[in-house]
Amino acid sequence: MVARDGAALDAGAEELRQEYAVEVVCLSYDLAEEDAALHQYRDVSNRQIRVDVLVNNAGIGQREKFHASELDDDLSIMNLNVIALVKLTKFYVREMVARGSGRILNLGSIAGFRPGPLLAVYHASKAFVVSFSEAVAEELQDTGVTMTVLCPGPTDTEFFRRADMENARILEEGIVIDADEVARIGFESLDKGERLVIPGFSNRATTFSRRLIPGFLQGKIHRKMYEVKEES
Repeated sequence: MVARDGAALDAGAEELRQEYAVEVVCLSYDLAEEDAALHQYRDVSNRQIRVDVLVNNAGIGQREKFHASELDDDLSIMNLNVIALVKLTKFYVREMVARGSGRILNLGSIAGFRPGPLLAVYHASKAFVVSFSEAVAEELQDTGVTMTVLCPGPTDTEFFRRADMENARILEEGIVIDADEVARIGFESLDKGERLVIPGFSNRATTFSRRLIPGFLQGKIHRKMYEVKEES
């Protein structure tokens, strides 16, 4: 398990140990930092841990107009959501292909299928994850290695609090999925080797129907969803 919050890692690891009687190794790295992915990979290699399943789950977003946001914040989103994901995938997929087995799960989002005013960089980062994952999944055909991209809609996690979106309309008017349910669907899809997974019928219907809507109208729709009451 890898995350920047060592205390939260330890707490989660202890839960897993108690419930499943498994060995859990915790590595505290901030994957938004430039060399963190490489250091993490070397750390795992030095411990002689073979990674059969890689889950690229780390990600952040920040609700703000692009011209008003800090460049460092935008780059942190890209570094974590895109660059770290690519690096870790590169490091481990080579080992998996060499031995002819392995599974990779990347966390995308339905945000990756549409423009997202007020979350422009986040949406763009998830569009990259979706496109990248589907392309690499095709390249991996017949290698014994699979890649799955999981694209949930709004999910009950800490994301919205950290992104300053606790009062956004999307949480009041939309359907928020339980995080455990998303994780279950992701695991089952990974196990089956599926390529693209969108949990929830309404999310699937909305995602594919909006592909028929011009981009500028999609932008207006999603801006309203991300606004808070004070801005209406």
